[in-house]
Amino acid sequence: MPKETFLNLSAAKQARIKDSLAAEFSDYCLLDVSVERIVKGANISRGSFYTYFSDVDDAYYWVLKHIVADIHQAVGPEDSLENLLKFIQDVEKHPSYNFLRNYYLINRAILELHRYEKEFNGTGIPPLKFEQSLLPWMTDLAGHELIRQYFWHPADKNQIIERIQALEQWHKGANK
Repeated sequence: MPKETFLNLSAAKQARIKDSLAAEFSDYCLLDVSVERIVKGANISRGSFYTYFSDVDDAYYWVLKHIVADIHQAVGPEDSLENLLKFIQDVEKHPSYNFLRNYYLINRAILELHRYEKEFNGTGIPPLKFEQSLLPWMTDLAGHELIRQYFWHPADKNQIIERIQALEQWHKGANK
């Protein structure tokens, strides 16, 4: 997440930086991102970038958080299969489509690898923690996998919608 220095910037400057970051992350995978292009687009110095963010991953997570919040605001405040269905039906029209496509196709895996390298430094896979009941966790996991499948195979959109509807029926039956 951004450093305190970033949070003290004007809303207009934060928005300019966010727009530059979102554009870069929409056009390039994390392995090809250029801080030089980001700072040029945001009209800030390279040193300022590192004053605001620890690294590119830090900036990416910040933009991702905002994009996800925008999506949840557009489709509905709660995670539900109805909202997932609405999202998949309209995703091509979303202004962050390319960002999301890059996220699901490659950046999610890169971020996971970077997180394991930073947090676990070769010490192994972290233990699982179940902080919620199993059914909502499984539904959430399946929903995100279906979104990933959509970005890998957009031509299969109708089958993905059918799977979401089947998941919804299963979820309703499991909650009885």
